[in-house]
Amino acid sequence: TYTASVGMLYVIFEAVGGGGGAGSAQGTTAVIFSGGGGGSGGYSRTLTTTGAVGASQTITIGANGTGGASGSNDGTSGGTTSVGSLCVALGGGPGKYGSASQVPTGGAGGAPGTGDVIAAGMAGLPGFYNAVNNSITFPSGGGGNSYFGGSAQGVNAAGGANVAGSNASNYGSGGSGAATNNTTSAAAGGNGSSGIVVITEFAPQ
Repeated sequence: TYTASVGMLYVIFEAVGGGGGAGSAQGTTAVIFSGGGGGSGGYSRTLTTTGAVGASQTITIGANGTGGASGSNDGTSGGTTSVGSLCVALGGGPGKYGSASQVPTGGAGGAPGTGDVIAAGMAGLPGFYNAVNNSITFPSGGGGNSYFGGSAQGVNAAGGANVAGSNASNYGSGGSGAATNNTTSAAAGGNGSSGIVVITEFAPQ
């Protein structure tokens, strides 16, 4: 809960939604699969007054999206970050898993929310599919970068191996997809990072 400091005249709220989790990868012999990255949370900024804030405002921090469990599993979306209804930033979408049954697209960036300045998040990058030459590798889908950076980079799997996706850092960024290369094993996608609220108060000296 946010309560204005005594004497405050104006306040700026900045919010970033939670980052999306990335897709897993389910391997197949002689084929390369990797999951799509999670999208980043959107960014919102609001300048408002003590009167608009009132007695208090409830702050909600958007949870990070989780990576898809090892196998054929999509990630989950990041949560919504808000300061009451004054400033709202939506979470990033989930990356899709990579396998013979699904195209591993990246998660959508968080849609524009509520505020004086609003911006959508960055989409996660798509995963990879190669059934022609499994000696040629390519990174899995990287996560979308939030306003604060920290997206997870895509991972590579050597022949006969699987590699789990990486978790995002900072605030509101997407995790990276898992990767498999010429193996029937599977790997889990990486988690996104949780959102954040930054509050800057202005008062006379």
